[in-house]
Parts: sequence; structure tokens; C-alpha cells
Amino acid sequence: EYFCLEGTRLLLIEMPECKWTERMVSSILDIHDRRSINVMLAHIERYLSYNNKMAFELLLKHGILMQANTGFFIDKQRKAMRLLRNNKIHLLGTDAHTMSYKKPNLAQALNIMIRKKGMPFIQKINERENTLLYNDYYA
Repeated sequence: EYFCLEGTRLLLIEMPECKWTERMVSSILDIHDRRSINVMLAHIERYLSYNNKMAFELLLKHGILMQANTGFFIDKQRKAMRLLRNNKIHLLGTDAHTMSYKKPNLAQALNIMIRKKGMPFIQKINERENTLLYNDYYA
């Protein structure tokens, strides 16, 4: 609980950029199964090229949340939109560290999403995110 995002029961975990072992996936599920912890994996777009599809699907099946960076929607638009549309991306982040390195690019990503799917789709995604965060995960 000490490592959860402040005021929530959400534990943000960044996985190594490699093919995940059964032990790694099992550890995530063990943490998630604790009564007061909900796991969200950060930067899921980074792990997709390491043949983690079966592990990814298993984690989704068990209710693990997935966060993707807005850069994913800029660099790999089709794949990112497909995952978002299929409820395999739950929350968006910018991975911004400073204004000069890894700049926030939320507006650019949102413009792509609006152009591809329209504003009603974005509003629906926003409602889903708000429900996930505010109804289910606040302490």
C-alpha cells in the first residue's frame, strides 16, 4: 500500500523490456490478488515487441490495468487505436520528464484520436477512465 499512487489503491508497475517469464507474470497477479491493491502496468507499448502477447492477455483477463504513453498514438497510430478501442489500454500518460526531454505531447495525441475516431469516442474513453479511477480505485 505504501507504494500506491497517493490517495489510491493503484500500484503503477514498470516492467522490464524483455520477454516476460511465468514468474514475472505470476508476481504481478499475486500483487493484484491482495485485497487492497490494484495493479496498473506502465508504458505497455514498450513491451509489445517482446512476444508478451499471451502474458498481456492473461493479465488483462485478471483485471490488470494498462497505461500507454501518448507517444504510442503518435508513432503507432493504428496499433494504439486498436488496443484502445478493444479496451486493452485503460489510461493514458505522457511520460514527460521535463519540457525539453520527453516533452508532454497530450494535445498532439488527442488530435490524432479525434481525427481517427471523433469526439464522441474520446468522450466515451474519458468517461471510462474517470469511472476506473474515481469509482473503483480511490482509497
